[in-house]
Formats: sequence, structure tokens, C-alpha cells
Amino acid sequence: MPKIKVIRTERVVYTPEWLETLEKAKQLNKLWLAAWLAFDWIFGKRRNEISKLYRKDVWTEHGYLYARFYVGKKKSKTASVDRLPYTKRKVLEHKGIPYILEYLKEYDEKHKEDGKEKVSRAYLFPWSNPRKETVTVRTKFKNREGQEQIKEYTYPVQSGYINPSLVNYYLKKVNDKMWLHLGRHSVATRASEDGATEYDIANILDVSPRTASKYVHHGTKLTEEWSKQTD
Repeated sequence: MPKIKVIRTERVVYTPEWLETLEKAKQLNKLWLAAWLAFDWIFGKRRNEISKLYRKDVWTEHGYLYARFYVGKKKSKTASVDRLPYTKRKVLEHKGIPYILEYLKEYDEKHKEDGKEKVSRAYLFPWSNPRKETVTVRTKFKNREGQEQIKEYTYPVQSGYINPSLVNYYLKKVNDKMWLHLGRHSVATRASEDGATEYDIANILDVSPRTASKYVHHGTKLTEEWSKQTD
């Protein structure tokens, strides 16, 4: 029987749904999931960038929560990917931050016997079953003669962090109407509604201005405000 492909329609998730989802995850003893989703809600980063956070990459200072994400940047189509650090911050008054702070406290308490230096270099969201050192991907393509061929590519894979697919699996148990990439669309759209330009959004998401515009969903807050104008 052929597999039915489900087409997802990207949408914006606003504060009430985020809070309800995070609180439900916490009540199900999945505080790590609530913290993971809080990073998605606050910063709108790619799912691999959140999963690969080290403990040393998250800290609080002067009324802000700081998070240092490593973003893969390609110099060209054939060049290797360089992981560059981008540090973001958000005021501690954000409603998603208490879940992160509670998880950090639980994390530090659980690993206090490992030593401060070892903990700082550990993944913030570890996985009990580390992945293999390399992964092989097979792709199908047609050559110039129109013949179908298969080529194998082997990539090095960092191990030890939680697989984003596993995060999405648990998210579906908490809220089956959400998936991980929605945080990115939500952050971009909310920033646009508050007056941010495509260059501002590009800086928030660490993408090009052209790519940033693809994450913005029009027809939300700004359209509603326009419909109330009397002149």
C-alpha cells in the first residue's frame, strides 16, 4: 500500500498555545521537552541547533538569558560547512524562560558529581543511545543518458545529543497539532508584526534577508489592525 504523504501547512503559534504545550509537557514529567520547546519558542532556531546546545552555551547575566547556537554556514555549494557561534539573548521576563531555568537547575543537580568542567562540555539535551560516528545516505539520480543511478554519501555525525525526530515524537504526544519548525515561523512572524524588517528577522534567524521573508506569515495581527481603521 503506498504511503500517504501529509502536506503540512506552516502556521504561527501564539503565547496561549505555547504555554499550554509547555505546561502539559512538564506535567507529563518531560521537563526537558518543555525546556527544548521553550528555546524553539524564544529564539526560533533550527532543531539541530537546539539539540546540539552544550551546557556551557546557556547562562543568565544582567537580566537576560543568553544562548550560544552553532549555525552551519556554506561558503559555496561544494565547500564544507563551518559551524559558527551566534549568541542570542532574551529578557528573563519572557514567559518561556522559567521552564528553561527549572530544567537547568535540575540538570546541574543531576550532574553535580561529574565536575563543573565536564558538565560544561556536556550536551544540554543528551540522548541515552548515542548515534553512530558516521551515517550513510543513498540518493537516486538520473545521469545524462536518463538512466537511474544510486550514489552513496558518508557524513560524520556528532553523537550524544538527542535526535530531533525523537523530540518531535514526544511533542506529538503533548500537542499533535504542532511540530518543531513552527517556532521558527512564529518568531519571524511575531517580529514582523512588531515592526521588524526582513534584515532584522535575518539577524534573528541567522539567514539571508531573502530566506527570512519566507518565514513571515501575513494576514495576522497587521491585517487585523488595518481592518479596524476608520479612514
